Amino acid sequence: MRTSVTLLDLAALWPLGAVAGESLKGFLADAGGPRTAYSETMYPRWHLGWQELYALRKDGYKYILAPTPELYDLGADPGETNNLAARLPDLAEAMRAELTALGADVDDGTRLEATGDVARRLRSRPTARSAQRQCPL
Repeated sequence: MRTSVTLLDLAALWPLGAVAGESLKGFLADAGGPRTAYSETMYPRWHLGWQELYALRKDGYKYILAPTPELYDLGADPGETNNLAARLPDLAEAMRAELTALGADVDDGTRLEATGDVARRLRSRPTARSAQRQCPL
């Protein structure tokens, strides 16, 4: 519902009476400032029986909460090929705590290892190639 309310506000048709939702006009106006972004995907759990993934982007870093945590400096490593979690444990732990406070949680009981054809197909994907150094496929 935020989309329609925001469009009405941007078109200066606001307010139109009792409309549910909140305009994001103010948020959009501050587009140049740094923002923290939260993301999650349940696809691996629902379709593959693996662990869901949670991520937090903040201050130029991206932390991925997974069975093997990942931390990337997006300015120096936009391709996310150099996992800094072990080298910057304090930052990794702070970002993990922030994700956990938002409700993110990793259940290590769902960690499975891809084998055979599934492993070959995963390795062929561009996003997986950068993770091959860290992923025991």
